[in-house]
Amino acid sequence: MNRPSVITFVIFMFCMSANFARAGDADEDLTYEFLLSSIPPLVMDKAPGQEKGLLWDIAQGLLNRLKAGQECKCKAKPTVLPWVRATTVLENEKGKFMLQMTRTDERENKYEWIVPVGHLTFAFVTKINPPPDTIEEAKALKRIAVYRGSHLEKTLRSKGFNTSLMMTNDSNASARLLNYGRVDAWYASVDEALWLYKKKVLLSRPRIGEAILTVPIWAVASKGTPKSMQEKIKRIFQEMEAEGTILTLKEKYGLHDHSIN
Repeated sequence: MNRPSVITFVIFMFCMSANFARAGDADEDLTYEFLLSSIPPLVMDKAPGQEKGLLWDIAQGLLNRLKAGQECKCKAKPTVLPWVRATTVLENEKGKFMLQMTRTDERENKYEWIVPVGHLTFAFVTKINPPPDTIEEAKALKRIAVYRGSHLEKTLRSKGFNTSLMMTNDSNASARLLNYGRVDAWYASVDEALWLYKKKVLLSRPRIGEAILTVPIWAVASKGTPKSMQEKIKRIFQEMEAEGTILTLKEKYGLHDHSIN
């Protein structure tokens, strides 16, 4: 190798080393953060001292254990943001985690998928009469409450429901319609129906049909987040699950048993 080539090679290796060092320093400087968005009872943006939601408690537990083991520089509490803002941050900043992501083809390459942390189940809920267990059975009902503009409404409309749907602006309104017999059923998240019964918004023990749709929800990380930290999150979550901490948190919110009919 002649002298100019040697000099060029040395300069190249120096630049590469500097880039690696900067990348390492950047990872060390990351402040890790858990992002959440309100979806009762999994996440609730409440005043201090009030219940925060199952996924909020899980995220706080993960943070507490990471800090206790001095395993990261982390924000002390999860951050609750509107969904669009939370996902925008997640897609543009390293070192961010979220616990409530459903896995779709559209999202597959946007995030790092760490571990499933639960699921969302949707079913028909009734007050007195046996609940429909299928879409076809539900078509025999005259009045079904559903959240306006939601993917639940879109699903039912795509299945041929139109005149039977009664639009509501939130789940509390749907529960009240069911309480007073103004609808025959409510198409809802099972977790949300159980939570509203626990909080006495649903006045009668809800009767819940067979699952129409069940969707796993995942812990995800923003792209570029170090794999080592993703593995720590996975390990700690699995430890919390194995020791019964996750089940205890589900019991706190009345979400441990969907078979309450």
